[in-house]
Amino acid sequence: MGTFTVTTEAGTEITADIWFRCYGVVPNSDYLGDALAPARRSDGFIDVGPTLQVAGQSTVFALGDVSSADSKMAGLAGRQATIVADNINALAQGRSNLAHYKSWGTAIAVPIGPNGGAGQFPGQVEIAGPEAIAEMKGREMGVGRLRERFGLVPETGAGVADDRVDVQPEIEAMLNK
Repeated sequence: MGTFTVTTEAGTEITADIWFRCYGVVPNSDYLGDALAPARRSDGFIDVGPTLQVAGQSTVFALGDVSSADSKMAGLAGRQATIVADNINALAQGRSNLAHYKSWGTAIAVPIGPNGGAGQFPGQVEIAGPEAIAEMKGREMGVGRLRERFGLVPETGAGVADDRVDVQPEIEAMLNK
């Protein structure tokens, strides 16, 4: 295929083998009814507070791509879902002390096949290499973490790495310092 070169506005030339267009996300939230429409921003994101409750609502939550919390960071939706589930349980039990979502900041992890990729994590200047990205996301796209979350037996067999390293706790520890 070959390489290509782009020039930044500052005049820096960058040569690469692969180019991913990763911009322009617009959430699909124009379907919101009258009670929720005031929380919809002009860019389509839904305003939420620190408990991920929709602005002006006490029993409605928004998370993931449509939420203003870490907007355009779909990979963090799992963390947000945990907070929302805990808060729904708290409200159902009559508790008012709801958990707060704390942003880790901007991050990206782009796997290229099961053993490649690159990324950058919040608070780090250096680029995360293929091994870190493959362990975090590329080899099994997070299926192992979901199996564990739902109490399912770990998958084994052909094509499944039995020596997987879960880097998520390390990342969480680093970001929570």
